[in-house]
Amino acid sequence: MPKRKLPEPLPDVLREQRKSAFGVALRGIRLDKSITQEQLAWATGISPIFISNLERGLKEPCLNTIATLCEALSVPISDLMLSYEKALRRLQRQQRQS
Repeated sequence: MPKRKLPEPLPDVLREQRKSAFGVALRGIRLDKSITQEQLAWATGISPIFISNLERGLKEPCLNTIATLCEALSVPISDLMLSYEKALRRLQRQQRQS
């Protein structure tokens, strides 16, 4: 059986764009719900520092963290991902223009 070629790692720029876009999406939904970072942290059991780092694009969440955040925010994961996709396209467009 032939070995599969592993995919190339993501370029650093794309990884940073993705982290930033997730943060923008998370912050937007949290603010739409009028929830503070501290309230979200309490509802999820996730530290407020980690939530802040997610929103600032400094950390990457795992799937379990995404699901936990969405449950606490009462939004489907698909809504968060749609917001993320919009934010990512906006960031990429802005970077191409600069």
